[in-house]
Amino acid sequence: MEMSEEQKEMAARAMILGVIVGLMIAPQSGEATRKQLRYKIEKMKDKLREKIMEISMMDKEGYMEKVDEFLQGALEEGELEADEVPVVKDGLMELYDKIQEEWA
Repeated sequence: MEMSEEQKEMAARAMILGVIVGLMIAPQSGEATRKQLRYKIEKMKDKLREKIMEISMMDKEGYMEKVDEFLQGALEEGELEADEVPVVKDGLMELYDKIQEEWA
């Protein structure tokens, strides 16, 4: 069964917020957290590949619109605080640049 665009967006939102929350509350060192995060990303690589391909085909303006929609939804759902938005947005914009460098 294929996921709808809304389900994909919700899954991506949950994944990103899970990573952010995990990093914020992690009781281990930064190095250990990064190592664990790299391992999880490797495990999810196939799942992420489709989204990455979609992002690689977007222009920056289109991606920024999607990021803004995502962040607005996260704020409305109480998944993010207003002061967290700039940090998350910067991280998502860095992700776009990296994807463009490696996949486009």
